Amino acid sequence: MNIALVGTPNTGKSTIFNALTKKRQHTGNWAGKTVALEVGSYAYNGVVYDVADLPGAYSTEDRGGTSADERAACDFLRGCSADLIVLVLDATALSRGLPLALELCRHKIIICVNLIDEAKKRGIEIDTEKLSEIFDTEVISANARENIGIGELKQAIERNCKFQKTRMPAEFSAEEICERVCKTPPCSDKTDRRGDNALLGGRFGIPVTIAAFLCVLWLTLVGAGFLSDILLKFFYVVKSQIYVLLLYAGVSEVVREFLSDGVFNTTFWVVSVMLPGIAIFFPLFALLEDYGLLPRFAFNLDPYFRKAGTSGKQALTMCMGLGCNCAGVSCCRIIENERERLIAILTNNFTPCNGRFPLLFTLSAIFFGAGAFAPSLFALMGASLCIGLGVTFLLSKILRGGEKSVFALELPPYRKPLFGRVILRSLRDKTLTILLRAVTFSAPAGAFVWILQNTGLLPKITGLLDPFGRFLGMDGVILAAFILGLPANEIVIPIMLMCYLRSSALTDIGGLDALSGILRANGWNAVTAVCVILFSLNHFPCATTLWTIKKETNWRVACAAFLIPTAVGCVLCALVARVMILLP
Repeated sequence: MNIALVGTPNTGKSTIFNALTKKRQHTGNWAGKTVALEVGSYAYNGVVYDVADLPGAYSTEDRGGTSADERAACDFLRGCSADLIVLVLDATALSRGLPLALELCRHKIIICVNLIDEAKKRGIEIDTEKLSEIFDTEVISANARENIGIGELKQAIERNCKFQKTRMPAEFSAEEICERVCKTPPCSDKTDRRGDNALLGGRFGIPVTIAAFLCVLWLTLVGAGFLSDILLKFFYVVKSQIYVLLLYAGVSEVVREFLSDGVFNTTFWVVSVMLPGIAIFFPLFALLEDYGLLPRFAFNLDPYFRKAGTSGKQALTMCMGLGCNCAGVSCCRIIENERERLIAILTNNFTPCNGRFPLLFTLSAIFFGAGAFAPSLFALMGASLCIGLGVTFLLSKILRGGEKSVFALELPPYRKPLFGRVILRSLRDKTLTILLRAVTFSAPAGAFVWILQNTGLLPKITGLLDPFGRFLGMDGVILAAFILGLPANEIVIPIMLMCYLRSSALTDIGGLDALSGILRANGWNAVTAVCVILFSLNHFPCATTLWTIKKETNWRVACAAFLIPTAVGCVLCALVARVMILLP
């Protein structure tokens, strides 16, 4: 049996999908969170039910300004061959989903009224029996977050897949149905209105938005630094044991060093730097998301993005990019206007991802003082936002065609996050996925870098790149490290150190003082540090992000996404290097 979960955005379809199928589809408290069709299955009384979780949609018709995710849902529904459609409605905003219910009435449907717990808190009463009578179908009440009503939903699906016939509902408009079945007390959303009065616009909107992101980043960086040191020590013990095992196995010295110093060392390094950051950032980010703050931050930033020729929805995609640019690129599907979606994809890499933070703040601490951490954090985030908006503005002038979209994004209710579940979900879904990417790309990269270094090719490459590197305020080693760091940004600094120390493998030099000494001994100064920081903020995306861009668009856009930030980075570095050299 084929089942389709359908509904307007932010009704809890993905939560119901997870409860039915026991899958791990990411859920979030903002409209447009589901950007692709997810499929799962479950068995009930000897029958297997395939369930499709569709992106949120307001209509079965493509209205021209429909986003890519909503268009995918429309295409599915127009050619729908499902045995049954489960229409998910939000109990706190029933009227929002009733127009879609009227469009789907010709199909075989049952209705699941979700979020009944939130409706009860607001004093909203829904007469499900009358709603069932109007649509001539079963109506199930549910609170999917607490697994309430899921058993009854499975029973209703079984009954209606077997026996339900296509029916026509009574002739009522959406407004009339809502009046008949829903009793809403005045000011039922009083709490939300108070919160929005404080957070949206006004004197507190932007400061709260900035403070929230800086707080998340600060907690991430402080915690990640401590955990990375522990993981590095642990991995060095593991690596030494692997080397001993290879020795006892009779593996030749060259192969031992290739596997130990090349493949394992690079992989362990990337994991030890990446894992703590994403393990802290994504849970914190998920808490903001689950509480309902992300769309409000987008609302606050919309005027600035509007001036740059796009909308505040791009702010959501950039927020996702702070954790991983791949996630930010995928999230661009929520943008309706194709031109603005393309611009958002091309500029997402101007948001520094988690993999670039260690380099950015390590260099800031060495050359501008450890006490400059907070100002550096603020300056770097501000610089990345300004550069991203500037490039967005230029692209909006170059990529003309079509009208500007109207920023329309539902503000979800404020919800108390289920802390344990949210943290576990983000660790399980995001962290493990990104770790798999780290292992997949860093292991071959480690092997390749080891071969280049131990065959004497890497010094020749750095020598060839050195004149251009000097022109950009850096050197050939730095440029080679960025190029070889294409699979993972985390290995840029280790590759630099390997070249400077003429080591055969990535090396832990043990602290900022030692790192500072190595860099300064190789000609680094404040000009070099600023240019490296600028180039780290503005250079080509990692391999995984480029592949994601190609899948979302095509190779031409992926090539443009590679060239645009790299060109910006080269121009900025060249200008800054010339200006800083002239300063006393």
